[in-house]
Amino acid sequence: MSTEDFSIGRKPAQVRLWHYGMPLAIVVTCIGLLALALVQLTDIARTMRVDAPSNMLWVISQAEVEALRTQNALTTARLAGWDAASREALGVRYDLLMSRLDLLSNGPQLRSLAELGIADTIVSYQDKAKSFDPRLKPLAEERAPQFADLLSGLRGELNRSANRQMVAGWENLSSQFDRYRETVSQVIASVIGVLLGAMLLGWQIVSGKQSLLRAEEARLRTIRLEHELKGVRATARYYRDFASVVSHQFRTRLAIIDSAAQRLIIGGKLPNLPALEERRSLIRQTVTRLTGLVDAALMAGRLDHGAVNLHATVCDLSELALDIRDEFQRGVPERTIAFDKPDGPLPVCCDPSLVSHIIMNLIDNALKYSPPDRPISVRFETADDRCGCTISDFGSGISDADLPHIFDRFRRGQDRKDAQGAGIGLWIARQLAELQGGTVTVSNKAGGGAAFTIWLPASARGEAGIEDTARPEGMRP
Repeated sequence: MSTEDFSIGRKPAQVRLWHYGMPLAIVVTCIGLLALALVQLTDIARTMRVDAPSNMLWVISQAEVEALRTQNALTTARLAGWDAASREALGVRYDLLMSRLDLLSNGPQLRSLAELGIADTIVSYQDKAKSFDPRLKPLAEERAPQFADLLSGLRGELNRSANRQMVAGWENLSSQFDRYRETVSQVIASVIGVLLGAMLLGWQIVSGKQSLLRAEEARLRTIRLEHELKGVRATARYYRDFASVVSHQFRTRLAIIDSAAQRLIIGGKLPNLPALEERRSLIRQTVTRLTGLVDAALMAGRLDHGAVNLHATVCDLSELALDIRDEFQRGVPERTIAFDKPDGPLPVCCDPSLVSHIIMNLIDNALKYSPPDRPISVRFETADDRCGCTISDFGSGISDADLPHIFDRFRRGQDRKDAQGAGIGLWIARQLAELQGGTVTVSNKAGGGAAFTIWLPASARGEAGIEDTARPEGMRP
């Protein structure tokens, strides 16, 4: 199962559109309808406010009342013999009537009369009434009947206009209420739509996030399982390689011991003393190699499990290397181990037991791959805040293909398959050096052979901090 199967944001565009586009479209549409409904409500309210002060029914009824009052004033004047008081009262009523007619013949009232189809008729009555203005020409008995007939006709026309206006007003009001009711229904539907769309969109978002969280959890779980699987495979490969290498090395050394033991007695007779000593020495060397192999395997296991105890102190790297060189020289007196002693102490902060293990491993490695008649050298150098001990051999060196992998576990050069060793010594050496804040490097020499250098951090206390740190007993090459 690949981790890409659970990558976030890999949903198809159609799925994303269905999950988020549709609810969002519903919300936007409902918001648009809600805005339109609010505009319509505002327009209806404004229309109703404008219609209220210009209510035609009230204006027409007032004009009709004034026409009736003027007609009554005319009748009173005729009965009173056209005295001054009756004439004055008739003039006042006439002025009020003309003011009502002027109100009808201007502005929104005239437009309303035009919609009813009676505007021209009312204007015509108004023009005729102007000819009976008592201030321009006093009314006489002979003109009174004509004025009375005009007022009667005007009253009848105003009465019919009032009826028409009342019917039209009710119809208009009913239409406005219908629009208002439809608009309110639209507002309610839009609000419900917005709420439903928002709820759907929220549900889709929450559902999508939950799906993403589940996918992320599955992805992380897959990565963890793959990592654990790699660890299991690496462990299995390690034990497989370890078993293969160790079994081969053990068989080889046990075969040497068995062969040497069998040759102790040749033809039922014991060999002479030199031959016996040679076989004894061979058996001891082989047992020592087996012990070193077991120690290396145990050290590798301790490194894998972080069980290496570090006891750091300040010691002289050159003196520590000199002790190890002398022990090797006593063990293999026929080999030459050149030692280039530095001018002064090289104080380093390290665990002398672990550093001794590293240097012994590197010297043993140099002796193994250097010709018997060629020496190996031990020299020292400093760089910045580090001190280094370099062990060089005069063998064939390390091939370019093997050089980047020389510190890998169970890695042995292609041209060194016949050499002794399990292929974990250099790996252990670098791991132990890095555990102390240092490292082990390698390079091929120009004149042939390889040079391994262990670098350790120099002590800030200098020579004054150097302690007597004899190499622990039990460490063997």
